Amino acid sequence: MDRIAFLLGAGASIPAGMPSTTKINKAIKNMIEEHDDVNHDIASKICSIVFGEDWQCRLIKNDFNYEDIYYIFQQLGDHEGGEYENPLTKIVIESLIDNKPICIAKTDIKCCSESMIQKIIECVRDCILLEDPSFDKLQILNDILNLDSFGNIDIFSLNHDLVIEKLLKEEEINDGFEEIEGEKYKGFNPKLFSDPNGAKINFLKLHGSVDWCYNQENYKKYTVVTQQAGHSYDIAILTGTFNKLLDYNLSVYFHLFCSFYNLLTKNNLLIIIGYSFNDKGVNARLINWMHSGDDKIILIIDSNENVICNGREAIKNLYREYCPDRIKEIYKPIEEVTMKDIRQEIKDWKLF
Repeated sequence: MDRIAFLLGAGASIPAGMPSTTKINKAIKNMIEEHDDVNHDIASKICSIVFGEDWQCRLIKNDFNYEDIYYIFQQLGDHEGGEYENPLTKIVIESLIDNKPICIAKTDIKCCSESMIQKIIECVRDCILLEDPSFDKLQILNDILNLDSFGNIDIFSLNHDLVIEKLLKEEEINDGFEEIEGEKYKGFNPKLFSDPNGAKINFLKLHGSVDWCYNQENYKKYTVVTQQAGHSYDIAILTGTFNKLLDYNLSVYFHLFCSFYNLLTKNNLLIIIGYSFNDKGVNARLINWMHSGDDKIILIIDSNENVICNGREAIKNLYREYCPDRIKEIYKPIEEVTMKDIRQEIKDWKLF
């Protein structure tokens, strides 16, 4: 086998020092609470209606998370803007308008939603950029990526951080961006993922990145996130929950998902590290891939042995169908995983 693929979730970045969901939840809570203006007052009221009057405590306890909050504001914004109608949002809107202590108009709700969408993304970016990654606990990942037995490596990441870029800074990586003559930024070109003479490592960030920016015309990558970059371009980070299913059909994310599908079909082994199995769009690709041939194998590396139980029902069904024959598991913190562990789990296939 000369090809291997990885799917990386948050559990692959947290050991490198990246912020956990709990830490980002706290930052989002503080962002909503600590600003004294109309948008934040409305935002707090919306959270109270949707998640309960004790939404702050429940957020800190991880009963829900910042991506759920983002999804609510995305739904309200899309509904009021006429992008995607959702009858259920009328309940929230009517509850806000009928609220006597605060006089709220529909235009206020739309303005609040647009503001919160942007501020949540900025808050997520700032939390990530505050941390400087450490690679001591990612040695096993580095060891696998440097094996000579693989001619091509495909890395699919759901993380926004720069951990993998810095881990592989000495390697030639194709992330879909190329130099633009006379410019300080790189431009996105999805054709790079199908170049037979391209880099050994394809690196697809399916949910965007802290160093990606965009406008209506194109996506740009700045080697350093600067105020200038953020001034005329929005931050290209995809967050939320079910809104991702719609966003996967738009702009750069559409091209990334097409390339995700095309590259995954070329692989027989997929190592999944730190993924919660809660993204329906990603899950659908995994399920289709596993059904495409008896030679497809998944190796799950996760510190949580209940990761499948906590995932979506479709993944539980896949697990029941293919485990232990074609789905193997290593339930350890990534820093404790060794090459011996991996070879032991997939020894029957003699993959490497």
